[in-house]
Amino acid sequence: MPARALRCSGVVVLIAVAWTALGAARVDAQEVLLRHHQGKGDKAKYDFTCSAKGKTSLDRGLAASATEVRLQMKVLVDFAGAGASPNQNACGQVLSGQLEMKSEQGARTIALEQGVINYEISPLGEIRRAALLAGDLPMLPGVWLILGPDDAFLLGGTAILPERPVKKGDKWQGVTRVPNPITGETIEIRYESTVLAQEQLLGRPCLKIKTVRSAQSKQRTPVPGSAAVVQAKIAMTGTVIWRFDHERGLIVKADGDDKFALDLHLEDPDSGNTDLAFTASLKHESKLTEYNGKKVGAG
Repeated sequence: MPARALRCSGVVVLIAVAWTALGAARVDAQEVLLRHHQGKGDKAKYDFTCSAKGKTSLDRGLAASATEVRLQMKVLVDFAGAGASPNQNACGQVLSGQLEMKSEQGARTIALEQGVINYEISPLGEIRRAALLAGDLPMLPGVWLILGPDDAFLLGGTAILPERPVKKGDKWQGVTRVPNPITGETIEIRYESTVLAQEQLLGRPCLKIKTVRSAQSKQRTPVPGSAAVVQAKIAMTGTVIWRFDHERGLIVKADGDDKFALDLHLEDPDSGNTDLAFTASLKHESKLTEYNGKKVGAG
């Protein structure tokens, strides 16, 4: 082939490669509007696992004990659709599961009873209302384990979506108030989310999102029937990587790490003061396994 023809061929190849790269960049930079699932009658099943290591210290290390916990659950989310407002109604159910605990006192395994909770969720993922209808909830140290629809926990109430369309590199932040389905009290959590990538997961188009969150609170509570007072200080921080199917409006997978610290100070004029400190680290994973009766591929 003549040299000129080779040069022309090389130019064509370079142009084609550049065009392909530009096209890929345009796809990756495509803006997507994110909204949580709004369908009626849809059902999604998730597998959830969580492992936690905790340490309790009494009177600044005078006595200490360690605990390990592992929680496994299968959860069903039943979407009832939107009501009078744009918010949707949904029902989260713990279908089965078990809680394994190990400490210096020994080990035990507890089978979870079925729990049912009703929710009202905004299109942006804010939990407006939560009410326990039946059963009980597994208790673990950490504010994130607040049972909610989508991935079983809505990332502890921090799977908040922005008003505007987003693309890779975009960030948003805010403060959300998450209701406790048992007491009705709310927990204030700060969060910042970043879109890391657009990708395919389990055969679905997803945005890979990183959310960093934190919460702090202080309380001073009288002890009923005595002159004693308890001061409590709670601090929580965490990071979760989650994949959001922007076509269905579902969380497909979430992997998180959280840290929890609780300091209690008892002031009792009769018996004196007592300090108790509890710290825990948690790792958890949630994965969509079934949608409307169809199994989701492994991965």
